[in-house]
Amino acid sequence: MNRRPLLVTIPLITLVLAACSSVQGPALTAAETGTAIADLYQAGTTVGSAAGWHQLPVDALGAVAGVALPVSGTPGALPRGKYSYDSLSKVWVKTAESDDLELAWLHDAVAYGLVFDWDATAPTTTVTGPGSETAEVPTGAAATLSQGGTPVGGLAAGSTWVTNQCAVDEPSRASLSGYLAGDGALLTLDRLGFTLADSNGTNTITTEAEVTASVGGDSLSAYLELSGNGTLERDVDCNIVDFAPVSGTVALGAAATVAGDSHSVDFQTALSDPQYSGDVLTGIGLAGSLRLDGVLATSFSGSLNDANANGVPGDELMLTFADDQAMTLEEFLIDQIGWGPLTALRLMTR
Repeated sequence: MNRRPLLVTIPLITLVLAACSSVQGPALTAAETGTAIADLYQAGTTVGSAAGWHQLPVDALGAVAGVALPVSGTPGALPRGKYSYDSLSKVWVKTAESDDLELAWLHDAVAYGLVFDWDATAPTTTVTGPGSETAEVPTGAAATLSQGGTPVGGLAAGSTWVTNQCAVDEPSRASLSGYLAGDGALLTLDRLGFTLADSNGTNTITTEAEVTASVGGDSLSAYLELSGNGTLERDVDCNIVDFAPVSGTVALGAAATVAGDSHSVDFQTALSDPQYSGDVLTGIGLAGSLRLDGVLATSFSGSLNDANANGVPGDELMLTFADDQAMTLEEFLIDQIGWGPLTALRLMTR
């Protein structure tokens, strides 16, 4: 009898069974999930409360944040030229010509500069607004913040424009990224984006954002990705006044590293069947998962609402944990957070 086929088949069956067993449901219990969330929250608090954040040049920006930018001599054109801040009159005084907008000021005896390069990566364009008014807008701009002649911040912005049914131009895409640095601290806007697709009554809006904070070797990051399909409502001038979503997706998460110890959370879900009471969203269907430190903690499905009107959402959203443990989101929140904090949060968000 030839035993070779059997000897080959047994390992193959073992591999298949191992592969099938690896495709499992959640690997954490509700209590373990609550502990992992608490660990991430504590790590995030540690990074967020670091003393190094005081080194960012926020006060210097705040000193001129409320001052109106210079106005271009040409109607509708972007402002250009070199300006110095007059702290007594609280106005920008033009000192020279420039193709860019260059602002200079003193704060705590330190020289600061902010330069806007309107066509850094793409030329500007002229768009038409309601009433046929035109304006110059950047499609690939950049800004640089300097402290004592050293760059400590920057932004990059881009946009794409389309003409709607009222012959009015509107952005179909916009993006922004940048950073702000201090002594040992760095705040980064990794991405901030928006897209709008409006065609034949099918409307899709997407947004994305991601930020990272690093200080003293520790870091904290967070992201959000949102896509919605629905109906845009426009006024008589075709300006967008409302968006009624029908379906979509959401993905969001955060990660923190403190003293070399890392924690993360990733949440993703499909959205469906939004419920309204008047203009107020009272419930929406969810079906997705939650991962903690890369491990599937729970899967969920149902409606996110407050059907029993006790102020705690989720009595119709079912969570499934390891060992077939199941409970509603409301039960999980009460068990892991408690009535006291939930009541306080409810009062704060009224």
